Amino acid sequence: TKYDSKKKSFMCSYFPTKEGNHLISIRYGRNSIQNSPFTVLVEGFAGDASKVVTANKNFLLEGVTVGKEAEINLITADAGKGELNVSIIDPNGVTDTLPVTIIEREEGNQTVNFTAKTSGFHIIHIKFAGFEIPSSPFHIMASPPSNPTKDIWEANQLNKEILKPLEAVKFSISTEEADDGPLEIKVLAPISPISFNVQTGSVEVGKEEKGNCI
Repeated sequence: TKYDSKKKSFMCSYFPTKEGNHLISIRYGRNSIQNSPFTVLVEGFAGDASKVVTANKNFLLEGVTVGKEAEINLITADAGKGELNVSIIDPNGVTDTLPVTIIEREEGNQTVNFTAKTSGFHIIHIKFAGFEIPSSPFHIMASPPSNPTKDIWEANQLNKEILKPLEAVKFSISTEEADDGPLEIKVLAPISPISFNVQTGSVEVGKEEKGNCI
């Protein structure tokens, strides 16, 4: 309790340690002040934003696609009670132009859904109980949808029926008319996975074992 002699007032504070109704009795000059005792309900401790877990962090690396609904899964089970707030800054620097839907799948498991309208980096602020969760704000790239039917590839050495081990196999893929999008290549080898090097304009595959590859 602190007393302000100029204002002739007291500043009082207390820290409840248990939930439930608390009776606060205030007296001045040994007499109870008006309406004392006061009943105060203490319910739930303030949530801890640092304990919120982002379940699917792969979207940070892969980004999202323009026009396709994106989903961020958040686990708040160990974070206590608190309200989840989300705001998104679009590539033009404008806040809250994108509608955001927060769905509670089950207690302690919530999903944030949004759909990017333009290409570029989006900054997503996620707060729990008034504070940023770990890794927030998130910087996520939104890319236009790609059209793989317009990809053009040149087989080059893949036209050979038989390739030699340790021989570098080169082929090119043109995505000029397919819009932006991540390029994924998988090679099924007889024994172990095959390493490959993706460069602008060409893909190089190093084969170390004998056998058919797909």
